[in-house]
Parts: sequence; structure tokens; C-alpha cells
Amino acid sequence: MDFAEFLVPVNMDLRCKEFSQFQIGHKIQFELNEKLDENSIVIIATNEMHHNNAHATEDWRLDGIREHLYHLSASNWSHKIYDLGTINRGSIFEDSCFALHQIVREITKSCANIILLGGTQALNFILYQALQKDLMKVGTIDIKLDLDASQEELNDQNHITKMILDENYRLLEYVNIGSQIPYVAKEELDILEQLNFEDLRLGKLLKEFAKAEPLLRELNLLSVDMNSMQYASFPDCTIATSNGLNEREICGLMNYAGLSQSLKLLHISNFINSSIQGNNLLAEM
Repeated sequence: MDFAEFLVPVNMDLRCKEFSQFQIGHKIQFELNEKLDENSIVIIATNEMHHNNAHATEDWRLDGIREHLYHLSASNWSHKIYDLGTINRGSIFEDSCFALHQIVREITKSCANIILLGGTQALNFILYQALQKDLMKVGTIDIKLDLDASQEELNDQNHITKMILDENYRLLEYVNIGSQIPYVAKEELDILEQLNFEDLRLGKLLKEFAKAEPLLRELNLLSVDMNSMQYASFPDCTIATSNGLNEREICGLMNYAGLSQSLKLLHISNFINSSIQGNNLLAEM
């Protein structure tokens, strides 16, 4: 597959920077000229913010996050890391969804691991379909439960409902971490209980943080909504909230997720790319 049809490559100035042999930027590759192995990590980005009127037409290449990431330590990671660039936002939402589906489906044929940066949470349903796996285990880190069934068109309020009702693949398990009562309807909690799915509220998480580890270790797909962060810790969220996770807590959750043998796809969504503080946190995550 020719990824150039859908992806804008990483900025050449960033690609040509010099990094020490201990930094991620030294080992990262920007072109896919070889067969991927199942331990490889492939980073792609998107600026598709469909349904977010304030940011729907903005174009980001997310180079600020990339620059911070490339300067971080590669530690003892011996497997290959690729950064294939940013998906061209289509003239309509469906075009972006098609491009994302094609790219993810092609990469997952080799069982490589994917990190998708940016965009709206609505894209999670496209990722779910592209993984083409029955009895999937899905998790979200979110202040709310996206179980709205009032609209048929895919959006960031109903992507979990779409997974539950999907006729092609069955959702075996779903868990949300970090919800806050003011943003969750009782009817949504009732739906989770009926389906035997789980919601680990923010208060319970902060009292017993280790409860999140077994939940995250079992997942195949994890979606992180950056609106789950408190504004003081992450000012680049699309919806500002007083309460939420702080920097150490979100990185702790990412550590648990990174230890998983099952996780194949991580999506970090709902952020605007502007501040040094925000870019640095996203890179560390």
C-alpha cells in the first residue's frame, strides 16, 4: 500500500535534526520500506476534528509533540519505531475515515502496534472496525460515557454505542476510567450495568490507583480523551474542566497500558496543539 496517498510526511527540518544515540529521534524511521514485525510501533497523526466547531477546520502537523518526543530517551527499547506522518483531512468527514481505516487495516495485517495522535473521539469507531477483531476489549479514559443513541450519524458522543451495535464484530468488554458524575447520566450507567461493562470513576481511581492496572492490561484498543485532564494540568484540551487527572496520573495510566501484551492501538484525542507544556506532556505519555 502506498501510504503517501493518505499521509503528509513529517516535516523535513524535524527529520534532519541531529539526535544522540540514546534519544528516540535517533532510532525513529519515517518511511516504511520493509515488512513490519509485531513488536514495531507505528505513529500516525490526524487533525480531523469533525463536530468540534471551534477547531474543525484547523490544520496541525503536530510537530511540537513530535519534537518533544524525539528528544526523549529511547531507554532499552530495541524494536523499531516509525512515524509515518499526518493523515490529510478530507473534504468531508467520511474521506478522513476512509483514509484512517485503510492505513490502520494495512498496518494491523502485520500485528504492529499503532499510536494515533489527535483528532476527535468519533474516530475510535473507525479504529474498532479497522482492527477487524471479534470479541474485542475496548477501553476509554474519559470524563463521560459516549453512549448517546439519539443521532444515527457517527460522532464523538455515540462512538461506543456504535461499537455495541456493530453487526460485524462483537464488543466483548468495555471499560471507562476517570468519569465524573456531573458529566454522566444515570441512564448511561444503567446501560453499562446491564451489559456487564465497567466504569471506574475518578474518585475511586484516585483512592485506589492500582485498580486501573488490570483493566488497562487486558485491552486491545484504548482511547484517551484529553478532556479527562484538569485544565490546570493540561490547558490544551478542547473542553476546560476544573477537576480531572493531573500529569502524573495520566502518565501512570499510560505506563499500565504500555505494559499490556494485548494492546494494539492507542488513540490520544481531543487536544489543540499550541503550548509547550501540553506538547511535552503528550510526548511523555
